[in-house]
Order: sequence, then structure tokens, then C-alpha cells
Amino acid sequence: MSNIISTTNNPQGNQMFNTNRFIDVSTQRQSSNGTLMFLDSNNPGVYYTSMPSGYVYRTVTSQTSVTDFITGNTSTSNSDQTYQINRRCSRDVGNGITSVLLPRANDRLSRIQEMASKFNRDMEPVTHTGENFCIMISPRLR
Repeated sequence: MSNIISTTNNPQGNQMFNTNRFIDVSTQRQSSNGTLMFLDSNNPGVYYTSMPSGYVYRTVTSQTSVTDFITGNTSTSNSDQTYQINRRCSRDVGNGITSVLLPRANDRLSRIQEMASKFNRDMEPVTHTGENFCIMISPRLR
């Protein structure tokens, strides 16, 4: 599969996809079915997925650790929040809202770059401490 690095769906004309910011982390299986997954190096734990079906997704991953000061035990859990970032439009049937699919790979890459420029994840771990416990939530890399 060829490496797609240019986008054309923007008002400035041709624009290169920022391969320094977006690191291709697609698995072999994803690559073989045309899916591309990128790690956003400006936002640790944030991934963008381009699907050949025309959908584009953002996934925000995190890790939560809870330490019990009485027992000394620590438990850790991981969570992923995935949501679609395609444009939306209204229609006259169903619930009235539908996604605008992007069948061209360059259009999907452009959408990733556009939406990532508007998204800023706080990269600092968040800590909550009580009398007998401590909870820490931090970005997680897959």
C-alpha cells in the first residue's frame, strides 16, 4: 500500500499531511483492509482512524490508577473514548442528522488534520487525593 501524504480538500489548495505530527500506527490487519490509524504526537493518547468506508474517528485513551492507602493496593484500568468526527448534515428522514462520508483518502486525511488543529488534550496527569486513597488519570499510549 502506498504512503498517502498529501491532502487536497482545503481552501489553500494542496497541503501536505503532517507526518511529523501524525505517526502511522496502523496494524497489519488495518493496513490490509485500507484502514489507517495515526497517533497524534501533539496530544499523547489521542488517535485518529481513517476508514475506507468514509468514516473518520478520534479515540482518546487514558489510564486510571487507584491506590488505597490503607491496604497499599493499586488497581489500574484503561479506557478508550471513540467518536466520529465526520461533518454532519440534516436530512428529511429518520432522526434528521446524518454523517457526510469521505470516500477519498485525501479528504479523510484533511479532516483529521482539520479536527486535530482544534483539539488540545491536557497532557498533565490529573490527581485526586482523599484521606485513604489517591486516583491518578493520565494519557495512555497503546
